[in-house]
Amino acid sequence: MRLIIKIFSCLFLASGCAHMIAPSGGSKDQSPPKLIKITNSDYKKILFQFDEYIELNKWVENFYISPPLKNSIKKTIDNKILVIEIKDSLIQNITYNLVLNNCIKDLNEGNILDSFNYIFSVSNIFDTLSFSGNLYDSYTLKKLENAWVMLFEKEIPDSLIFKITPNYVAKTNKEGQFHFPNLKNNDYRVFGLTDFDFIYNEQEKIAFYEKIINAE
Repeated sequence: MRLIIKIFSCLFLASGCAHMIAPSGGSKDQSPPKLIKITNSDYKKILFQFDEYIELNKWVENFYISPPLKNSIKKTIDNKILVIEIKDSLIQNITYNLVLNNCIKDLNEGNILDSFNYIFSVSNIFDTLSFSGNLYDSYTLKKLENAWVMLFEKEIPDSLIFKITPNYVAKTNKEGQFHFPNLKNNDYRVFGLTDFDFIYNEQEKIAFYEKIINAE
């Protein structure tokens, strides 16, 4: 079954230091945990400290890092602190986007932190080109949530698409929107899948954008 990828922005952002994007929060009794501090040790162990006790929320379904890593990360909760340990060797000239949308909720009320990501690089150089759009079902025009959108460098042969790890990945939100905030200046082909991994099977929906994109 075919999907539709609709592009709505292709932007250049100013470069800067590692940063995080967090929600503004809701009412007093329904506000999600608020981030207080981030501490890292060469980006192999990253600590996210919040203002209240936290627990994980549908971690496997929601968490990802882009570009993808070969090995899974280790995550632990220590009262008000989320600890992320990265086992892979990180590449010097790559900017990573660690996405924690809907991964954390407060312990008492279960209020979910619905939008939170951390952009970092182990060097002083940051890739800050961005690319955004929407993913729709081509038959119903329904916006698709929690589907993968993947970028492959233009030079990768068609025969290898879906057989190798994408250069960048993103997941769609409730509105079917996806966003890549950490791209290099390169030409990419865009694909989408609805299953839990990056490998295509006959039962899932697939999408591709006909044009080559560049986020410059």
